[in-house]
Formats: sequence, structure tokens, C-alpha cells
Amino acid sequence: FPDPENPMNMTGYFSPAWMGREGYCMDPKSKWFRKLMMDEDGNSNEEAATDDILFLREKTKGGLDTKAYHGSVTQFPLTWREGFLRNKGVMFSSPEMLEWLGQLETTPSLRNQVEKGQLVLRDGEYEFQPNNELNYITEFPLKSESDSTGCIAIWEKPKTKSKDIPYSLYIAGCDPYDHDKSGVNSLGSFFIYKRFGEIGDTHDIIVAEYTGRPKFADDFYENCRKLCIYYNAKVLYENQLPGFKGYFYNKNCVHYLWEQPNYMIRDTIKDSKVQRNFGVHMTRGTGGNNGIKDQSEIFTKDWLYTERENTDGKLIYNFHTIKSIPLLKELISYDGETNTDRVIAFMMCILQTKELHKVHVDNMSNSSRSFANEPFMKRQWDKKELGGYNNFTFSN
Repeated sequence: FPDPENPMNMTGYFSPAWMGREGYCMDPKSKWFRKLMMDEDGNSNEEAATDDILFLREKTKGGLDTKAYHGSVTQFPLTWREGFLRNKGVMFSSPEMLEWLGQLETTPSLRNQVEKGQLVLRDGEYEFQPNNELNYITEFPLKSESDSTGCIAIWEKPKTKSKDIPYSLYIAGCDPYDHDKSGVNSLGSFFIYKRFGEIGDTHDIIVAEYTGRPKFADDFYENCRKLCIYYNAKVLYENQLPGFKGYFYNKNCVHYLWEQPNYMIRDTIKDSKVQRNFGVHMTRGTGGNNGIKDQSEIFTKDWLYTERENTDGKLIYNFHTIKSIPLLKELISYDGETNTDRVIAFMMCILQTKELHKVHVDNMSNSSRSFANEPFMKRQWDKKELGGYNNFTFSN
């Protein structure tokens, strides 16, 4: 049958939970309050039953059982997507995330915020050239007969300060591929993530994406390199395969690659001896210890469900800032085994933000200790009128 949300697609017939719902509508705000949801002939009252189901969901939101709301959605689904939302296995999905995905897909003002295009070199600088004829891949999973070339997608162009883009304002994450031809249905994926810059500006959001598998792997690498230059962003990448680093090396652009996140690896993997210079290999832990992939999943879920205020002062989750429809689809499906290239690339962004924060905190701490140990400061602490070390406050 034609999908009612997208007539170009075909789907199976879905029987929503409002059909055949017995009893009375118990939503006191509904015009059908205490009215039957199905008459004696078996005809369903869609409005009454839907109001009753939504009222049930609202009640579970305020309870102590965090799984109750999820269960109320999956057990009484109103859409086929809700019907396939699993309770177990998936790590990041939630009814709220599913609702946000649906809102993005059905609201043109949100869906059309993305600009498709390419980066072209003009007067020695890269410039974004919009092109609506290019194919931004939103299908997941991608069918074997579908076009997998992909294109650059941008939600926010780089912000400059004094004509320059501040260092590490933008970071990138990438899950590349190596071979021009492969029997594996896998795409390369690359994201640009904007960190905090200054008060009043957007921050901690995805601003650009490039996901695809063009005919030649070098074409994928080149688009990633251009995005790094365009946003002045270094990229943390999955380094299991050598092609990505080799391409950047040949283009004299190794300085756009993040080094191995040693702070995170040291804190995550006990007695780790991994030394790969650039990038990170997403391995699972053994012997009850977390691996870098396990820890990245924890960081990612924590980021997704961290609360923040939107521009209207309304409380939202971080995932509500994600405008990439295919990334949301992958996050909802992610179970640690399904091939989700965008999720891995996004995890790289989150991992690198954690690494930079750790480096920053350690540098501040080391700076304070170094200053505190100066002979001049030691002499001052010995003076009784200063009250000792605890009366000093060191700030950067």
C-alpha cells in the first residue's frame, strides 16, 4: 500500500491501536470523556480512542517507572513506526526521539532547512555552492538499487570572528571506507559538530553532513578534506583502514586529523598499549572492562538525553537539535550490531568533545599546581597574616 506519509514509498497495512479499542474514553479534556470508544456494532470512534491513548501516555510520563511511557507507546501504537519501536536491544531510541523524527519528516519548515550542494575553490578559498539536484541520502537502510553517491548537506555555514574561524570551534567525526567496490552495503559518513563559542550563539549542534559512497573512495575523502578546510575543523576518524589517513597525507593535510584521544583511552581501557597516532579504532571491551566503543556509546546516550533550552526557553533534549533525518533513523535502530555508519561518525564527534574537555580541565589543573608551587607563592603561604594556602583562589 502507498505510505500515507510518503506516497512514493510502499508499505504494509498497519492497524493502529485506536481501532477496536473497547471501554470509555477517560481523558477529562476530551469532548468524548466517558463516552464509548466503540459502538455496539464494532465501529471505532477514532477521536475518542486516540484521546484516551494519548491521555494514558501523559499519565505514564509523570510516574516513577521510566520504562512505562515507552511501554505505553509500543503496546498501543498509533503509527507503524511506534509499533516497531523495540523495548530491548536498541540503545538510543525513545518515543520522544521517534516523535521528533516524525515531526522533522512531516514539517516542511524543519525538513527544508538543509542545503544540498558542493564545495568549490574560488580565489584560493572554498565556497559552498547550493545544488538541489544533488542527492542527499535520507533513506535508511539504503536499498541496493538506490543511488549511493550522496552530497554535502549544510544546516549552518561557518561563523567567523575577525574574518577567521576560531580554532576547535568546529570538530569533525568520520567513519570512512577504503575500497571502491565492496559487497558490503556500507557508506562513508562525515559530520561537522559546532562546539561552544560565545554566549548568544548556537552551540553543540551538527552543522554539516556528508554521507555517501561515490564510485571512487578518493572522491569521498576529498569532500571530507574540503569540509575540514571550509570549517577549519580537525577530524577524528575510525582508523581501522589506512586509506583516509593516506589521502590526507598525500594532500599535505595531516594537520586536519585529530591525534588518538589518549585521555579517553587511558581512562577507559585499563593498561592500554594502543598507539595509532591518528584516529581511533572502535573496539569492544573484554574481561568485563569497557572498550572505546562501549564508552563512546555511553557518552553518546548521555549527550542525546542531556536537557537544554531552545531559543524560546523551552526545555528540550540535545537530540532535538539534530536535523539529520537519516542520523535519527540510525540512532533509533542502533543496537551495536546493525550497520549504522552515521552513528559511528557522530560518536567520533562526541568522543572528541569529551577529549578536548578533559585536556582543557587537566591543563587548568596543571597550570594551577605549577603556579602554586612557585617559590614566591610558597613563601607567601608561610606568612601567618595570609592564612595559608586555603585562602587562595586560582582561576583561569
